[in-house]
Amino acid sequence: MILTLNPTTVVKSGLVSPSASGLSGCTGKSIIFKKGPCGSGTKVSSCTSGSMGCTGPSFRAPSTVGTYTYYACINKNSKNAYKDPGEQDSEVLTVVAATTTTTLLPTTTTTLANVTTTTTAMLATTTTTTTLANATTTTTMATTTTTIFSGVIQLTTSTKNQYNPRIDVNYVVYTGRAPVTDDEDIYLYNLANSLEMQITTSLPQKCTALESYTGSVIPDCPQFTWSAKQTESYVFGTKVVYTDYSHACYNGDPLTTTTTLANGSGVVATNWTPCPDIYMYDISTGQTIQVSSKNVEQRFPVMYGDKVVWREQRPGVSSIYMKDLSTGAETKVADGASQHIHGNLIVFIPNGAKSVAVYHIDTGITEYINVNSTATFPEVFRDIVVYQDYRFGGWNVFIYNLTSRTETRITTSSDMYNRMPHIHDNKIIYFTGGVNIYLYDLNKKTATFVLQTSGLVLESDIHGNKIVFQDAPYGNADIFLKYI
Repeated sequence: MILTLNPTTVVKSGLVSPSASGLSGCTGKSIIFKKGPCGSGTKVSSCTSGSMGCTGPSFRAPSTVGTYTYYACINKNSKNAYKDPGEQDSEVLTVVAATTTTTLLPTTTTTLANVTTTTTAMLATTTTTTTLANATTTTTMATTTTTIFSGVIQLTTSTKNQYNPRIDVNYVVYTGRAPVTDDEDIYLYNLANSLEMQITTSLPQKCTALESYTGSVIPDCPQFTWSAKQTESYVFGTKVVYTDYSHACYNGDPLTTTTTLANGSGVVATNWTPCPDIYMYDISTGQTIQVSSKNVEQRFPVMYGDKVVWREQRPGVSSIYMKDLSTGAETKVADGASQHIHGNLIVFIPNGAKSVAVYHIDTGITEYINVNSTATFPEVFRDIVVYQDYRFGGWNVFIYNLTSRTETRITTSSDMYNRMPHIHDNKIIYFTGGVNIYLYDLNKKTATFVLQTSGLVLESDIHGNKIVFQDAPYGNADIFLKYI
């Protein structure tokens, strides 16, 4: 039996995942993981062996810096507990204090078309006020890059939560909450020059006839107010698509032009709701355009080339739509959700069907893979579809090769939480145990431990040799980067 601790070096009170392997003929046997010898140590985790071993739930490392010996213990024959050959193995865990290194970066002044930028330097912080048409955005440029542990770089240091990171080449986009108002906006971090930029601004809104999409004059509409947040961003090349809540919808039949009056005074405020649309920001020009505009909820955009794909939600029905920005043509793909696009393919989970659907943009044909499953969160890259599915006693990650028509399970541990896969080129990342990020190499057909998070997040992305993820080791969530 072989004991493996992931990781073998961890910060104080960090999470450690124990696993035992190299067993045979021990299916159903209990394996106990202990801090200290099998006979007298303290139990920290346990699992039931499969054909070759198992992985136990993660445990907390000691809160004191030092080295500690952990044991995996199994009683194969119910005799001479843990004393027979192959019934125990040990590994040393090293506990260290987290280290922080801060490097000041050069001040950057940026001028875009039709944008006036004024930069004021004060100590180590650069504050930039950017004036756009009808809006003023105050943006704090990133002046520090912080290494927190083992090659991980902290990109954001806000006092509010930053989350949902996505990456393409050198651009990282994410949703951030404003320090004072707590409003949600979209931020862009440029890895090439370590510059952070706020690209949207949440402002108080009042619904008007022009914003209602009903086609009729709406009396007393201004009584409904809300904060127009921007969330759910995705980046491709120099284009950022996101969900915007600047408009309102009449909360009734989306096709009606009638309104509900209250004692003759106008529309009842509860008949209105924020109505999210899809917008796109061009990094190279600084211009923003509206991609979708309907009297229904439209969210979760993704993009490839000139094509933007999103989910549209009507009462009781969710649908996938695509817009070709080069032609302006909008197409309903199918009823479904959890969409992703790459090249000529869109993958999604169809409504009411236990499968993953693959839509071919050029032919309009939809095929179904992994039938009779509980698959979710599919992504596609070239001819490989990756998704999570609840099989073999828990969530596992699978790939489907559209060329060979074969499905492969790429997670082999008994952990119930192998989830949230993302793919780029020949690499797939996913979470296991709720805390650890693993990397699967499609060419080598091997999985490698990458890093351990605080266990508070499940949001990450990959592009080339870069992984971005959200974590909250200091209380609020920030965005982190690791090169692989």
